[in-house]
Amino acid sequence: MARTEWKNAQALEEFSLVQEVIVALRNIRAEMRGLDAKKKVAAEFSSSDERVRRTIESSSEGILRLAALSELRVSAERLPQSGGAVRSTALFDVRIAYVAETIDVEAEAARLRKQIEGLEKAVAAKEKQLGNETFRSRAPEDIVRGLEATRAEQLEELRKLRSRLEELKAAA
Repeated sequence: MARTEWKNAQALEEFSLVQEVIVALRNIRAEMRGLDAKKKVAAEFSSSDERVRRTIESSSEGILRLAALSELRVSAERLPQSGGAVRSTALFDVRIAYVAETIDVEAEAARLRKQIEGLEKAVAAKEKQLGNETFRSRAPEDIVRGLEATRAEQLEELRKLRSRLEELKAAA
């Protein structure tokens, strides 16, 4: 049984924050398919909360190692939302820039184009189904609402993917 005097709420909170930053950076790396998993890349961290910045700065050695980073710049200034992959939470933003030496730009562009093509087909199928008056008159309302909601989510994802592809082209 753990003793109550051993519990440290602040340490748990800080550990959770560091863990969340590492997961966000790893997720960005995983999405950058053209990126060699062993290649270290530079990243940026931003938070308006001074305590959060101090926690990340004091844990930077572990973050560099666990997220395979060459450097981690920490600042209070808002990060650019273009020219890189960004993850945002209520407390912080992290970003890895799209640079030719970081990722295989052509491979990443091809991956994005393939995802866009698949989503365009899925959206078109839903629009065709939703445009069919026979389907709409016979389908239960919750099914129609579900299709509309799914289509809206897919359209938003499509917008994000197209934006990412444009950023990638601009960075190349």
